[in-house]
Amino acid sequence: GNRNWGRIFDFGSSGNAEITGPGGSGNGEEYIMLSSQIGGDVTNLRFEMTGADGFPGGQNFTLDFPTTFNQDNHFVMTWDEATGQIKMYQNSVLVAQTTRTATINNINDLNVWLGRSNWTGDDNMQGEFDEFRFYNRVLPPEQARANFLVGPDSFATGAVQIVLQPTNVVQ
Repeated sequence: GNRNWGRIFDFGSSGNAEITGPGGSGNGEEYIMLSSQIGGDVTNLRFEMTGADGFPGGQNFTLDFPTTFNQDNHFVMTWDEATGQIKMYQNSVLVAQTTRTATINNINDLNVWLGRSNWTGDDNMQGEFDEFRFYNRVLPPEQARANFLVGPDSFATGAVQIVLQPTNVVQ
């Protein structure tokens, strides 16, 4: 549904202490987020990172990209801290990327929210999640695409192959 600044995810903290209730917890201070729309505009999404403190200088970014409202989407965010590359894929297509020296450890991730914002004035997202995954490595583009193609509740494992021919063993 059309929800002002609804969030798909929002990881971070706020400046006015953490409070409960719809919309969030004050003024977002440090966060990385993906909005389900930009304000009341349902034709664009925003991928954003900001840090009031703790980030090396100039690390904030805002990347907007178009979307089709009211349809299923598959999103993948990768963050390669070794190279600083942060990438956002939508339905296996690279839609936004940036390079930063900040690391994910620079984000004070007091709030790890799906469908909710670190800003009090934002609405909660009106939508559904089929699945949400965290990996301890950066997915290459081909695996992001394979996961999109197999859909939720399945893992793209690739083709099975024999890497070493078996040998006869006599006991």
